[in-house]
Amino acid sequence: MKKILLKLFLVSFILFCFTSCNNNTCEYYSSRGEKSFQQRKYDKAVVYYSKAIDCCSSKIELYYSRAETYLYLKNYYLALQDINVVINSDFSYQNAHLVRGIIYRNTLQYEKALDDFSYELRIHPQKSSVLLERSKLYSQTNNIQLAFDDVNNILMKDSLNTESLLHRARLYAELGNDSLSKNDLKKIKQITAKRQSNYDFIQKPSKSTHSRKPTHLGGVFRLLGRLLKAVNKR
Repeated sequence: MKKILLKLFLVSFILFCFTSCNNNTCEYYSSRGEKSFQQRKYDKAVVYYSKAIDCCSSKIELYYSRAETYLYLKNYYLALQDINVVINSDFSYQNAHLVRGIIYRNTLQYEKALDDFSYELRIHPQKSSVLLERSKLYSQTNNIQLAFDDVNNILMKDSLNTESLLHRARLYAELGNDSLSKNDLKKIKQITAKRQSNYDFIQKPSKSTHSRKPTHLGGVFRLLGRLLKAVNKR
């Protein structure tokens, strides 16, 4: 009897150690994937998320994270596979239908995209990120008035939303309304300049420190410059 109990104890202990080790390994790869994603090293992030999934395939949040990463890499087929795993496991998983809607929109499956965006808006009415994506969808399908309705709803609540201002500027440019397009682009430039100024003030180094690395806002200014030139040429 003692031998049986001892064997059971040893088996239980080994299983405990294996599970603990597996969970620790999973957390390690998951955190590395998250760090790589934040650093925009999407190829590395995919590798780490995949290793984490190999360790603990039941964690659907890992499939969601990998789906988002594939989306940034424009690998829509694999992104769709992963996000479907998430939705099949938990139909109301936060933002899962938004991600799938974006995938469908980028693969020109507009009806399916609209269904997913509509589902998200039923759960989270007036959610800016969903309204913006639906506005882009309406723009792609030439429903310009509906596209304006969604983006204007966002800007009524948040007039400093630069992504929405940029999208509206493009809509105005498509309609040939260059003056309104320029107005939105100028607003973006003012907002980003103010944010850069605030960032510089907060991050201002002391005399003994090295120069700060340039921020991503420089890229925003370059994009705005190209858009303004394109509008001026019209």
